[in-house]
Order: sequence, then C-alpha cells, then structure tokens
Amino acid sequence: MSRITITDYKNKVKSDATHKMAQALSEFERNLMRVLERIEIHGKRGQTVPTLLTEQMNQWLVMLLANREHFVPVDNPFLFANATEQ
Repeated sequence: MSRITITDYKNKVKSDATHKMAQALSEFERNLMRVLERIEIHGKRGQTVPTLLTEQMNQWLVMLLANREHFVPVDNPFLFANATEQ
C-alpha cells in the first residue's frame, strides 16, 4: 500500500462480481465486491494487486487528498507520501 500512487487511487472502480477472479470467491465475498471499490496496485514483478476499500476508507482518502497540497510537494506521485519522500 505504501507504493500506491494518486493515479492508482483515481482509477478505482466498483468491484465486478462477474470478473473471472470472482469465480474463486464465496457468495459472501462476491456480495462484498458489489459494495466495495477496488484499486489495482502494481505489485512486485509487474503483477497487479487488487485492494478493496470501504466507504469510510474512501472518505478518509478524499480528505487526505484535499489537504495534501499543504504538506506534500506537488510532484510527489504517492498517495501516502510525506514532505521528504520522493
């Protein structure tokens, strides 16, 4: 999660329970996919790692992005950045 970029976050989508990955999930997990949003993060060796977000997580991330300009340089691409990280 530390390597997630702002672009990754902005490209989030509602999870798709018809996706081929969903076939391996239980009915409960498929129902969760209909409610949660999914971010696809680029992991090790170029593989994509799906990460699910609740509505409350989304609200906190929106707040983080709204106040980001006061603390983090504009050219820093990471969502969870600090003032000294590049």
